[in-house]
Amino acid sequence: MIKRTFDIIFSLIGLVILSPLFLVLALFIKLDSPGSVFTRQERMGRGFQAFNLLNFRILEAGALQGKLLSASLKSPGLTRMGGLLYRARLHKLPQLFNILKGEMSFVGPQPEQKHYVHLYRDRYKKILAVRPGLVNLASVKYRDEAESLAKAGDPEKVYVNNILPEKIRLNEESIRNSSLLFDLKLALAMLLKLDPEESSRGKGGKVALTGLAFFAIDIALSFASFYIAFFLRYDWQVTEAQLGVFLGLLPFIFLSRSLAYVFFGFYSRLWEYASLEDLILIIKAVAVGSCLTLLSIFIYSNPPVSLARSVPIIDFVLLITLLGGSRLAWRLWNQRKKQMLRDDDHGIKVLILGASDTGAGLLKNIRTKSLNYSVCGFIDDDPSLMRNTLMGIKVLGDRYSIPSLANRMGVKEVWIAAPKISSDSLGEVVNICNSAMLKYKLASTVTDTVTKEVHISKVRKVEVSDLLGRESVSLDLSSIKEMVRGKKVLVTGAGGSIGSELSQQILEYQPSELIMLDRGENYLYELGVTLKPDANLTKMHYVFGSITNREKMDTVFSKYRPHLVFHAAAHKHVPLMESNVDEAVINNIYGTKVIADASNRYGVERFVMISTDKVVRPTSVMGTTKKVAEKYIQYINQYSATKFMTVRFGNVLGSKGSVIPLFQSQIENGGPVTVTHPDMTRFFMLIPEAVQLILQAAVMGKGGEIFILDMGEPVKIDHLARRMIRLAGYEPDKDIKVEYTGVRPGEKLYEELVDSNNEALNTKHEKIQILKTRSDVEESFNRKIEELFRVAVTGDFREIKVMMSQLIGEEFSPEVVLRKGLKETSLEL
Repeated sequence: MIKRTFDIIFSLIGLVILSPLFLVLALFIKLDSPGSVFTRQERMGRGFQAFNLLNFRILEAGALQGKLLSASLKSPGLTRMGGLLYRARLHKLPQLFNILKGEMSFVGPQPEQKHYVHLYRDRYKKILAVRPGLVNLASVKYRDEAESLAKAGDPEKVYVNNILPEKIRLNEESIRNSSLLFDLKLALAMLLKLDPEESSRGKGGKVALTGLAFFAIDIALSFASFYIAFFLRYDWQVTEAQLGVFLGLLPFIFLSRSLAYVFFGFYSRLWEYASLEDLILIIKAVAVGSCLTLLSIFIYSNPPVSLARSVPIIDFVLLITLLGGSRLAWRLWNQRKKQMLRDDDHGIKVLILGASDTGAGLLKNIRTKSLNYSVCGFIDDDPSLMRNTLMGIKVLGDRYSIPSLANRMGVKEVWIAAPKISSDSLGEVVNICNSAMLKYKLASTVTDTVTKEVHISKVRKVEVSDLLGRESVSLDLSSIKEMVRGKKVLVTGAGGSIGSELSQQILEYQPSELIMLDRGENYLYELGVTLKPDANLTKMHYVFGSITNREKMDTVFSKYRPHLVFHAAAHKHVPLMESNVDEAVINNIYGTKVIADASNRYGVERFVMISTDKVVRPTSVMGTTKKVAEKYIQYINQYSATKFMTVRFGNVLGSKGSVIPLFQSQIENGGPVTVTHPDMTRFFMLIPEAVQLILQAAVMGKGGEIFILDMGEPVKIDHLARRMIRLAGYEPDKDIKVEYTGVRPGEKLYEELVDSNNEALNTKHEKIQILKTRSDVEESFNRKIEELFRVAVTGDFREIKVMMSQLIGEEFSPEVVLRKGLKETSLEL
């Protein structure tokens, strides 16, 4: 009875107060397209009694209303006004009438269509013992349900088999936890965009309290701004009657400002990182709030209020200043708090090499995230910068001043923030730091192609791979962030070199959930120790399992329902796969098929497969399996709503099983360093660089593409080994011997990214090309993959190779390509 009384009172108040908004929206709907203002959609209510759910019309007259996907922004017949209403969720406002009539409540199970209810009638008996609600766990969790379903291959099947059972579970949980406190927490979760289930269990309290505190401050500032504007207009000479007018306007100010602040998402933002973008958001919110305030005053004030025209103008400017100032003060307070921690006597003192945009970005990164470090000064070789200051920190000298400055100031580390530093200069800085007994780190950078700003992706140890002189990568960061932020992302092979770096970089773009899958328990454990989610914005899931286990993968996709899949899992060791052909096929081909098929069934938005340059004129089992996998990705893309794509590149420096860790270990043990052949040549790129370009290609992909990453100049393995020996302070063949062991099974002397029958076309990104090739694959390809898998299980290596040759349309022969490689390879470092 109390809940029903609450529903009547507040729905009536809402309808009265929002009636001006109803009139304005109704007018715009009529002007935008002919037809009725409202739509009526049949839903099942309490006790299985049908009722008409009211919404504002968002589709053209005659278009299908109320069916699955009708609210999608891609729906046929969606009007311009309908798109605006749907984005703002204002199309649901007429449901206040349903609440007033007793057909619904503010909080209760989600109202469902009749035929869906009958599919699970037994479970709905308990659910529909209460009134359906405007707000519930299901509606909060599935805010963007229609958009996700619009991208699914079979939306009806995905909804019935996956989404509807989860909604029923959430509705049942709502009934079990039903209480006034639960209802308030759920409403708060909706306003602050918190995870509904965590809110129902009492989690996320700190975020909620911070949001409520900001809301109270914002309302207080709104009252103060209007108060000051009112009194400034009348030169602080306010009569008792005028004061009464001011007090009478406070309810209008409260309601209008509250709606504007919540609508523009003030309380789901991290204001400690407030920027110019946030100031623009404040201006928009204040402008909308001012319009709503004036409209409310004009309609409801009786008698009409005589308000000087200058008051709203003064209030507008003043409120922007107060709200922006409060956010700036919050940001400065947070930075000051971190500064006090950093300035503690136990802080590690560092010098930054590079007084540039990158150096400024690194200093900002240290001040906001690295609390245990204190920057003493900048180092730069440009004489014109000496004694200048950057963000309050002086430029103290050049690289040769590092030892004396470190001795005088107690510096322990040098952080290098010079993205265009040559490999020779970097090597010299490393030698200077080593001689001064200083630690040194390198700032990995990314340049935003849109804003041209330099961003620090991570700070890490200087590695041998950095001395090869690879340039920093430019990325469209805003597009990558838009693709990842708030999404569920699955990474297969997450414990590997590429997979772990993918997980780390994806985490920086704040996905809602990151699901990391690997069959290596030690790799997965190490990944869990390494990754540090920022401020608990992302849920981390570590899944131990094999991509070849179809039932397990189906469970993973059903449970987490990822939006993006990055498929990095594969057996990559070339000689080892030559003697284990069956495992190579089962993992690299069949495992890819299992993950791709699941992505198609569960409506994944984008699927990115990581491939290799060894697929070009393959001479190895590993290269051939990856080529078949590439072809299957093109095959399934022909029939799926998921955007399937492949990213192909060569070797990455420092990966597990690569030559650099092997050479380092051999050098530490005194040699010899083993090289297979003096002419063995490979393309190399850095792991962070490769992953950055994978994410960029994922944004660019429209489905069916094979992207090729720019690998730079090829490197002779022999030259790389000798350089590493010299960097370690030894002389090749004198202190440490270099031995040639012979080419291993399946290896080429050189690698290619494109074969002679294909052409690589440039894209808008200078380091990414797209392969011009036929993307249509015969319908029988899927059946042939299944046949290959059945043969692979038997372990018949000869038959497996024959079938793979048929699938790729060419034979693979190590001897033929090896002879060609010996003749053509003449590449230098």
